[in-house]
Amino acid sequence: MSDRETLLVVATTIIWLSAIAGGLFALWLRGTKSAKRTLGLGNAAAGGIFLAIGLIHILPDASDGLSGVSRLMGGYPVAGLACSLGFLVLFSIERVVLSSAHHHDEPSTQSVVEGTEETAQPSWLFPLVLLTVLAFHSFMAGVALGLPEDLITAMVLTGAILAHKGSAAFALAVSMLRVGMPRGTIFILVMVFSLMTPLGVGGGYLLGELLQGSDVHAVSSMVLAFAAGTFLYIAAIDILHAEFAFPLDRYPKFLAVCLGFALTAAVAIWC
Repeated sequence: MSDRETLLVVATTIIWLSAIAGGLFALWLRGTKSAKRTLGLGNAAAGGIFLAIGLIHILPDASDGLSGVSRLMGGYPVAGLACSLGFLVLFSIERVVLSSAHHHDEPSTQSVVEGTEETAQPSWLFPLVLLTVLAFHSFMAGVALGLPEDLITAMVLTGAILAHKGSAAFALAVSMLRVGMPRGTIFILVMVFSLMTPLGVGGGYLLGELLQGSDVHAVSSMVLAFAAGTFLYIAAIDILHAEFAFPLDRYPKFLAVCLGFALTAAVAIWC
């Protein structure tokens, strides 16, 4: 087993366990104020991390990998197109295809945990929409991780996924608790969500085995660019927009965003 394959096995296991832990934490502990604030700040930091991962790490690497394809297309920015498609696909899923399940504003971590947002009647639709969007993003991130790339890229992607996987599972489980889903159903759906990234990793690895040489690199770069778009969507729409929809802790959250972004951006100096 190569170093990269070992990293994939270890990373996939940790990512899977972090999602399960986040969901179980929501079922075990709801209503602790310190937990709410910590989750909100951590979620805000994850937003900054996702922005830096998408814009500074993944997209430039994908652009370099697709430079040959761009030249064949007369200099067309293929990586930018794939990134935009990643953003638009998540947007279409969440805001167009399943828009009937949405409120005008996404609930922040704070409001989801506290139950402060107003709804006429609890509906199972919103958490199912959230599950769909997060599952698709998790699968695509897993594909990007599973495709053959250098160790540094794999490690950066692993860090990015881990930065939000547990808190995403937590918020997902809490949104299900709020609409009165049975705990057994919630546990099953959290397990489904937890498996999306491992399935994506397996799919990406198998795709890499089927392709050869430059084809692997081109496909890998295309998937990375697409994944960058999903990272940007999750950061801008599902994290930052939601976390700053309410005035509580705005300044600490903004500092958390800046810190997460700055630390992740600084890694690019050496990687």
